Amino acid sequence: MLRFPGQLAATVWRGRAAYRAQRELADRTAAGEVPAAATGFAPCALNPAAAVGGHTVRMLVVDADHLRTPGRTVTVTALTAISRALVDYLTERGERPERLGTALPMALPAPSAARNNYRGLSIDLHIDEPDLRLRANLIAAELADRRERATNPLLGVQDRVGEVVPAILAVRDVERADLDNVPVTLDGNTVVSSVYRGPADLAFAGAPVLFTGGFPALGTVMHLTHGVHGIGATITLSVHADARVMPDPDRYLELLTAALDAVVTAHR
Repeated sequence: MLRFPGQLAATVWRGRAAYRAQRELADRTAAGEVPAAATGFAPCALNPAAAVGGHTVRMLVVDADHLRTPGRTVTVTALTAISRALVDYLTERGERPERLGTALPMALPAPSAARNNYRGLSIDLHIDEPDLRLRANLIAAELADRRERATNPLLGVQDRVGEVVPAILAVRDVERADLDNVPVTLDGNTVVSSVYRGPADLAFAGAPVLFTGGFPALGTVMHLTHGVHGIGATITLSVHADARVMPDPDRYLELLTAALDAVVTAHR
């Protein structure tokens, strides 16, 4: 309670600065100096308005050299493969969407007290482009634009408001948030978390660690998530799915394996 008056005053002060930064960012975006914000994606069969009905996980472990294609990051190669696998899977079920996008967490370079200092990027997977090499070009350009906007200092000014908001107000906002319904537009129809975990110098139970995976959480909106995790000479594509949305995860893993090979082949 002793901190409340100071925190409230700081919230108002930083809120005014955030408003000015928001206006300046909008002006610079309109002038073409900053990439435009993402437009979002309509929910599809992957985003039903229902509680998670069960969890299934699968892992595809590949040699890191297999994913390294000329002029491409591992993340872009994996996103392109996921885009094809998702389209193939949903098409087989008669539920092919017109657009698909993914939410992609990106670590922020600025120092922060937050344990997870990142900003979520909204990436269009450009499923309307049949040529996988050209699709990868589009995804790479999209990723570059989203990264440029996400690291703009004007967004950092807006983030600073949350650092001083009194806890009682933050709790109130969380309690008022609608966490039970799917929004009209989403940052992505799935989540892809891509992390390089360094050299293979870890041991578990006395044995060397040869691969590592990660499984982003499921929730009301996200019923299918992916991980792309590298360690040493291996990269693992992980799949975490709601059993009701993806009752046959083995089939999806088959399609993901084929899509990865197709993307790599398209760059040779």
